[in-house]
Amino acid sequence: MSSKRIPWPVGLNFFLLFSANAVMAPFLQIFLKRQGFSASEIGILLGIYELVGVAGPLVMGRLADRTRHYRLFLFLCITGALAAFLPMEWVSGMGPMFPLIAVLGWCYRSCIPLQDSLAGRLLEDPTRQYGKVRIMGSISYILLLSFFSLSGVLGGSATKPILVAFSVCAVATALSVPLLPRVTAERAASASREEKGNLKDFDASFWTVIFLIFLARFGMSAHYSFFSLYLQQQLGVGDAVGFVWAIGSIVEMPILWFSGALIRRFGIRALLLASLLAVCLRLAIYGLFPSLPVVLAAQVLHAFTLGVLLSVSVAFVNRKVRDRNRGLGMAIYQAVGIGLAAFLGSSIGGYIVERSGFSSLFLGYAVPPLAGAVLLLLSWKRLDGTVAARDGTGL
Repeated sequence: MSSKRIPWPVGLNFFLLFSANAVMAPFLQIFLKRQGFSASEIGILLGIYELVGVAGPLVMGRLADRTRHYRLFLFLCITGALAAFLPMEWVSGMGPMFPLIAVLGWCYRSCIPLQDSLAGRLLEDPTRQYGKVRIMGSISYILLLSFFSLSGVLGGSATKPILVAFSVCAVATALSVPLLPRVTAERAASASREEKGNLKDFDASFWTVIFLIFLARFGMSAHYSFFSLYLQQQLGVGDAVGFVWAIGSIVEMPILWFSGALIRRFGIRALLLASLLAVCLRLAIYGLFPSLPVVLAAQVLHAFTLGVLLSVSVAFVNRKVRDRNRGLGMAIYQAVGIGLAAFLGSSIGGYIVERSGFSSLFLGYAVPPLAGAVLLLLSWKRLDGTVAARDGTGL
């Protein structure tokens, strides 16, 4: 276990940004539903949100790499997301909502890759320390979701409470950004002395792993885009949606804390395989057993479908991509591995729900991660040794 110090503003920034995510992830779909949009329209809007979320991280990450002003771009993105979300309370119809959801996706989807790439530069040992700082995000996520469920402040049919909650969290996050340390001149100089060129960073092994992450995240888009509606409309959960989401965050915390040790013990390949199979199993349970006790039990799989998957994804980029291209590497991971997968999954998923129901959605989306597990097994030897890790281990 690494004994190197983690700067406290980094943990604080993760804590506050993921408090905003405790509003955005479970409640954006509910916000749109309360605005009167149908399931297919919600799927399209969330698809736009994710589609521009593909381009946003790529552009902002590359600009941050070139200028090294990671804090500035992080501040602009969180305040830009707030500026786009505020008017949504007073608009109706797909036309006026399109540009607002697009700006929201561009800005908000850029925040986490910027935060991750900045953390990769500020932490002395990112592979071993990332999970420990990311756990601060899980803590705030759990606390906020529990508060929302116990207080009922986001219940009912009004959209304004969701808007206010996100505004408070976004402003707090923006105020924490200036507290983050600057990227030191020594670190910047070290990065500039590295071998030039991107081909060794973004080779076939890089894109193979990104594609596997894409397949896992495509499957999980059914969860992230429609799980709250599934809980309310099919399982009758009502306003306790936040509690169900919080279960997943609770079980992910030990995984994040020990992620460095797990990666050293089992390697990225084995943990990625476990994540792909866990996504498949979790979605199959949703589709085959639409019962609240069973679905609650299935939330323990979040330890693999988020905790392990996130840890190995970030560790892979940190190991594979050199420091000078780290922002772009994180942006590609977020944009292609997460954003593009979520765009396609959300856009298609709404129509599946309207025509065939939630069970068909979840069972259909369990297939891509299963295919990814097969592909990983077929690529096992080819991927061996393709990543030169700083601690002497590979995939």
